[in-house]
Amino acid sequence: MDTLLFQSAGDDAMQIAFARSKTWSRYCQLIISFYNQRLRLENEHAQKLQKLTEQTRNALSTELKNNNNLPLFSLFTEILDATDDFSIQSETTAKSLNERVVKHLQQKHDDHENCRRQLKSDYAKHEKAFTMCNSDLKKAQRNMENSQSSYFKARDTTSRTQHAVQTAGVLGPDHNRKMKDIEKKKIHEENALQKIAGRICT
Repeated sequence: MDTLLFQSAGDDAMQIAFARSKTWSRYCQLIISFYNQRLRLENEHAQKLQKLTEQTRNALSTELKNNNNLPLFSLFTEILDATDDFSIQSETTAKSLNERVVKHLQQKHDDHENCRRQLKSDYAKHEKAFTMCNSDLKKAQRNMENSQSSYFKARDTTSRTQHAVQTAGVLGPDHNRKMKDIEKKKIHEENALQKIAGRICT
């Protein structure tokens, strides 16, 4: 079983483990059901034997009052005694097996089933949480890529504007307006960079 789980990976290994655990639980319940019914039948058989011997003894007692000539009477009474002993021993054995084996196995089965259900429930919760975290991670990565793209665009625009102003000359007629445009673009670039930093921190 351990080798099979090592050879598997991820969800497959867990599903195999849960399936095997459920199979053992069903198998154990079958054994318990068999022995419960078997012991019940044995107990019923023992009780019927006791009733039969009691009825037979009563009939023999009545017959002895009317007739003393009963061949093999002593041997027959020994058979009745042995039948009584057998039925009593059967009841004692059935009770002992029920207390020492069946109830113990039932308790083990119930503990196993409770543990299996709890593990399966916990695994489902953690699996759901992992799926949500993975989805949030992918979403954050896409937002990060978008923010980086915005930053690179703003930086390229600022660089081109600065280069254009420098090429046109400091004393050009639109110098002041272009310098203001550069400042605005720098602010936009810084804002884009801050958004990236903010996403990394969160």
